[in-house]
Amino acid sequence: QLLSAQSTYFNSLFNGDFKASKQKEIEIKDSDPKSYSYSMHLFSGVFMFMISVEKTIRYLEMADKFDFQIVKEQVENSLLSNDFISIHRKILIAEEYNLEVLK
Repeated sequence: QLLSAQSTYFNSLFNGDFKASKQKEIEIKDSDPKSYSYSMHLFSGVFMFMISVEKTIRYLEMADKFDFQIVKEQVENSLLSNDFISIHRKILIAEEYNLEVLK
C-alpha cells in the first residue's frame, strides 16, 4: 500500500489488471535495493541530508523510473542545501532530471 500511494507505477502494477498484480511477490529487475531502502525512509518522514552526487543521481534515476515524486522533491531539496556539489553540477543534474526548483 505504501508504494502504491507514493507511485503511479506501483499503483498500476499492484492494483491494475495485470498478471503481476495477482502475485504475492513481484521481482523488479535493474534496480538498486539500497535506493529502495532510502525511498522507504523518505516515505516514513526520515531524510538523509548531504548525499553524494553518485547517490543523488541513483535516487533520481529510481524516482524517474518509478514515479516517486516525494523522492525527487527531497533529493532536490538536499541539492539546494548541499555546498559540496558545484552550482554547475547542480544545474546539469536539474536539467537532466527536470528539477524545476533548481533550474
